[in-house]
Amino acid sequence: MNIVIERESLLKAIQAVAHVAARKSASAILSSVLLETGNGAISVTATDLNIESTTTAPCEIKSSGALAIPVDRLTDILRTLPPGSDLSISEKTPGSAAMKCGRANFSVPILPPRDFPRLPVLDTICGMDVPAAELASALADVSWLVSVDISKMSMAGVFLHIAESGDLRAVACSNNGVRSGVAWVDMDAPDSAVGWPGALIPQTAVQHIQSMLKGVGVGETSRLERVENRITVVVGETILMSQLLNYEFPRYTKPVPATTTQGFEVDSELLEAAAKRALTMSGEKGWLRLSLEEGGTLKIQARNEAIGGDADDTLDVEMDGEGTKCVLNGHHLLDILARIRTENVLVRFSGNHKPITINEAGDSRSFFLMMPLGLD
Repeated sequence: MNIVIERESLLKAIQAVAHVAARKSASAILSSVLLETGNGAISVTATDLNIESTTTAPCEIKSSGALAIPVDRLTDILRTLPPGSDLSISEKTPGSAAMKCGRANFSVPILPPRDFPRLPVLDTICGMDVPAAELASALADVSWLVSVDISKMSMAGVFLHIAESGDLRAVACSNNGVRSGVAWVDMDAPDSAVGWPGALIPQTAVQHIQSMLKGVGVGETSRLERVENRITVVVGETILMSQLLNYEFPRYTKPVPATTTQGFEVDSELLEAAAKRALTMSGEKGWLRLSLEEGGTLKIQARNEAIGGDADDTLDVEMDGEGTKCVLNGHHLLDILARIRTENVLVRFSGNHKPITINEAGDSRSFFLMMPLGLD
């Protein structure tokens, strides 16, 4: 292989896929990227055996070929080269590549491209195009709740499926006794989504997809395809393939209350600020007591038994129903409030020891549910 490529083009391509490479793996080939020539461009591929990401960059091809090169070494070299420079890469010997930029020369160890593991090519079951910015927002709003409990692998990813409403829904849930709840965001489902069987995407793959979607502009689309027990995501020139979790996602709508008995509406920023102030005295557990009092007053309290300190704050709210009290995870509450994009937030209670729903005021396509730690 012998190519000449712009430094910026190759660096951009490497950065687009390098996050997939298993850098800490004992296998040198998994901490490498595969460079392959074809059609006036070079393809750059990284894998960790379960996830594979590929992108392309234009280059001058003097002779075709392929090589696998350590991704960290290649990245370090590219970062030291002057902006706007051209880099030549050629196979020097079966075990090394020669790289030249101006007067700088490098001899870098490489691995045989045949040793680089690739995911097999499979037939596509179905696919659809989704606005890239909308998908990025949906994943950001739900992925924080993915369960990290290795004994509950059915919750260890984001479930992407067609909801009963006909919308494309991204949903995550957790049930670990401390941060238990459900979060989902609905998106318009294109006609081609008919027959989409649903996909439980591992959290690691979700994070890689989010990296792909960073900086996408309005009007850009992302392509989603189901291939047996795998999902393929295409954003621009970058393609990511990931194995799916082979578990049945929980019936996440089961804890959603059919009716709510009490609740309030308040400025979301004011509630967030008050919760943060109270949390300064809540101790390690981060517990907060919310007291909704008749007359439209919300009291937020915290106590730190270890030091004997406490804090409380009061907000005026628009109240619905009778007063109530509950104890909840304050950090979980802040995670939800950080994803509220409307001026006001709606908080609804459904009874003693039952779920609390927290949603944007008005017509919202997102939904958040959290379990209280106690109600009295």
